[in-house]
Amino acid sequence: MSVAELRALLRERRSGPPAALDNRRSAIRFPFDDRRIPIVLRPPSTLSKQAYRVMPSDLSASGICFLHGAFVHEQTSCIIIVRTNMGDARQILGQVVRCRHLVSHIHEVGVQFHEPIDITNFIAAFGLLK
Repeated sequence: MSVAELRALLRERRSGPPAALDNRRSAIRFPFDDRRIPIVLRPPSTLSKQAYRVMPSDLSASGICFLHGAFVHEQTSCIIIVRTNMGDARQILGQVVRCRHLVSHIHEVGVQFHEPIDITNFIAAFGLLK
């Protein structure tokens, strides 16, 4: 899918009925869909790494959700590369905690960070407060 189609899918999902509240989430999620970001995935059953550019859906202090063109197994290690408000690239380590099919070949992937981030370092960089 093109970037425009992915953005439209994200907007459509946000305009629908709210998802059931998940008591496991303790951090506020900030939606964003400005641009693709690089990630590196390392499935649990292999030492090989695969690099992708994905469309983020939302970001919180404890994790990120993004759209991806294939299924990603739970427990897949990942490195997410994001820019701070100052423009510095930061690598954030995490692990896939869920992956679900949305449409066509697009999957929604949820990643939990190994350590919480200070979300205020990323708000301006991603236009999270609009």
